[in-house]
Amino acid sequence: QELLRDPQGKRRIDSEAAFHGAILKASHNDFLSRFMPILTETIEQTFALNFNLDMIAEQAYKDHILIMDFLEKRDAVALKSAVTIHLHHALLTEQISLEENEKKY
Repeated sequence: QELLRDPQGKRRIDSEAAFHGAILKASHNDFLSRFMPILTETIEQTFALNFNLDMIAEQAYKDHILIMDFLEKRDAVALKSAVTIHLHHALLTEQISLEENEKKY
């Protein structure tokens, strides 16, 4: 509830970073783990833009549930697809956010 009321709040950003950090840690892939600082910065920048955060939060939540479901089922093929979809959603969101931000200035 608090995360929905204050989608830009520190707890929101921390929860996003914690989720992604746990996924990267669970991958046991040192190469992927190096992306955590970049990922955290991207999360912070996304929420700082204050553009359509309700939609972003809802889509990310759905993506995260799907990812967790496939992790639990140990379905690597489906997990790869879910992560790919999540990355596409993130890239689309970033592109839209950047375009809207550019229009302001």
